Amino acid sequence: EDEPKAESALGGDLVAVEQLTPRQRQVLQLVGQGLSNQDIAVRLGISVKAIEYHRAGIRQALAITSQAGLYRMAIRYADKVEQEGKPAGSHEALQGPGRDEPA
Repeated sequence: EDEPKAESALGGDLVAVEQLTPRQRQVLQLVGQGLSNQDIAVRLGISVKAIEYHRAGIRQALAITSQAGLYRMAIRYADKVEQEGKPAGSHEALQGPGRDEPA
């Protein structure tokens, strides 16, 4: 009987992810693929500080209180995106500088 609730909670979390900025979703996906902050920064052409900024924003927006929680969510999101066949960085809004970059 608890199974549907767990399924629903997962779906709700992934719906909440869609409210993140495109850059935050991209960072979340890359974290879920196991990349380090340094690797993500190199891949996206931004600083490690910017990656840390985005990770903090993701945790705040999704009310995630631990790094382990962030990793769990990131893995679930990366799996969902992979099943949909979208490559990392496929977000159209990432053409040019993002509005969510730190100043």
